[in-house]
Amino acid sequence: MEHQIHKLDDLFPGLRAAWFVLSGREPRKRRSAQAASAQAASMIAAQSVDIAVLSVAQSDLDLVDRNMWSPWCRVLTKAPRYVSSVDTGVCVRTLEQADLKTVVPLLASSMKAGLPADIVQRYSETRLIELSLARIERVLGGDSLALVSHSGDKISGFTFASNEGQFLHVHDVVVSRDMAGAGIGLVLEQYVEAFAYLRNVPEMRGTVSFSDLNNFEEVSTALVQRGWRSLQLKFTSSGRRRFKRP
Repeated sequence: MEHQIHKLDDLFPGLRAAWFVLSGREPRKRRSAQAASAQAASMIAAQSVDIAVLSVAQSDLDLVDRNMWSPWCRVLTKAPRYVSSVDTGVCVRTLEQADLKTVVPLLASSMKAGLPADIVQRYSETRLIELSLARIERVLGGDSLALVSHSGDKISGFTFASNEGQFLHVHDVVVSRDMAGAGIGLVLEQYVEAFAYLRNVPEMRGTVSFSDLNNFEEVSTALVQRGWRSLQLKFTSSGRRRFKRP
């Protein structure tokens, strides 16, 4: 079993995280899953980490002890293809400085919905705003794409993506609650794919959180229909009440 212990400030600022990745073949992989649960329980009970994360391939979901681990997000991947045209029914433009007063609160709400319940409680609304702004600044510091969609003068959604060389990291595709289900997210995804294709990046990667706000099932189905495939699922366990020492 592979695991690392470090601070994941991009995901859980200021928290110590133990990250477990299942590897190997059966029956070793099954033993690894059991060992990960036991070790995570022990580490959190001993307060040596604040949260444990388990990464599993789609094919290994039956190995996950659902009494120990809660679903957090699905990692999706896709090889970018040529986009001949983008739906012009949605107005999309480059992010401007003035847009931040709308985009930052939207991103904070999305972060709150996407974080594990035991973790989001640790951050105030003000702190989530600060983290959202820092995240945007970090993404825009490199070769990146930042777009907003709008209807009239009102911003309806936005997306951020950064070129990591081997893949394009799709950090966020966020649509305002009142415009959810209108297809805006998929239009933004088309622009992201065109950006990746023009940069000759071989792969795009992004995550969809298990959240009612994020319309998880609907969004996942739509992305699969557009050629995205599941790379792995991530689970978290941070509430000590869930754990007992092995």
